[in-house]
Amino acid sequence: MKKVTLLCTILLLVISCQEKELDANQIINKAIEVAGGEKYDSANISFTFRDKQYKSSRKNGRFHLERLQEDSLGNKITDIVTNNGFTRNRNNKELSLLDSMASKYSNSVNSVHYFVQLPYGLNG
Repeated sequence: MKKVTLLCTILLLVISCQEKELDANQIINKAIEVAGGEKYDSANISFTFRDKQYKSSRKNGRFHLERLQEDSLGNKITDIVTNNGFTRNRNNKELSLLDSMASKYSNSVNSVHYFVQLPYGLNG
């Protein structure tokens, strides 16, 4: 009987000393923390991707995402996505777009910014 009790005690100690596995949310949160954590919440980021300039800023839950490019005629095209929606400017003048085109441009700008800031955004 003593051997069974000793064996159970050792087994219990071994099991209790094992590290607990993280769930998916804990893994994502840890990845965000290691990659910059809360710095993303107030970050100003700029980069070039496929000959287009991208800029983003975040502060107090507000965001401003931009894509700047030049078309074949030399016009400066600026796409802007904010909490309020999407706008496209040509040479600093706002263009009127069909909703379907505005949605495509907005999604395109958003997806590039989303991927460059991964893992930020995966948890919410």
